[in-house]
Amino acid sequence: GDLGVKGLTIQAFHNQRDAADRLASGTTAGEGKVKGTTLTGAYNFGQITAAVDYRKSEGGAKVSATTTDEEIKGKAVSLSFAATKELSLGVVYGKADSNLSTKPVDEKIKIVAIGYNLGPVALNGEYTDTNNIGGVSAADAKEFIVKASTRF
Repeated sequence: GDLGVKGLTIQAFHNQRDAADRLASGTTAGEGKVKGTTLTGAYNFGQITAAVDYRKSEGGAKVSATTTDEEIKGKAVSLSFAATKELSLGVVYGKADSNLSTKPVDEKIKIVAIGYNLGPVALNGEYTDTNNIGGVSAADAKEFIVKASTRF
């Protein structure tokens, strides 16, 4: 909700899944529960929107009594600008880290996006630069996506 402040959006989300649910779904053998929390806040002032995001997930990596469950913490900030009614520009910077020694470096992501609204058709372009994917040093990727979508 907006907590009574015009232009503010606050979101909170929490989920939890038992180990029995995970094993029954056939995903990964493991112990313990998997749970996640997300907290997001955005504020719009005119043509500009600024947002922050915090995410934490726990569990899902433990495969024996001697291994450690993974805890991932992620943070992101974004800024978008509605240049015109049809054209929007945005940037995002995010970072995630894991408690596992097998993932010693932070994953970092930078995104630059542009969107153009033609009424029932929208065009979106996005450039993404990701470093240390999955916490692995020098596992980097760059991607450029162009997408057209329509609404009925």
